[in-house]
Amino acid sequence: MAILSESMKEMIGKQLPFLATADEHGVPKVGPKGSLHVLDDSHLLYFEHTFRHAYHNLQQN
Repeated sequence: MAILSESMKEMIGKQLPFLATADEHGVPKVGPKGSLHVLDDSHLLYFEHTFRHAYHNLQQN
């Protein structure tokens, strides 16, 4: 499992993060995640308001 460094956590707090995924056909989906926040040293969380498309892609790939 990846561990977020302090500089990574700081960057997430200062910049608009983007989430890039791909669907089951390999079609890329990229979008800003303004609600993305650091939960702890190994988890990020965000409000999924894309009708679960990004969440579905993360589960598939």
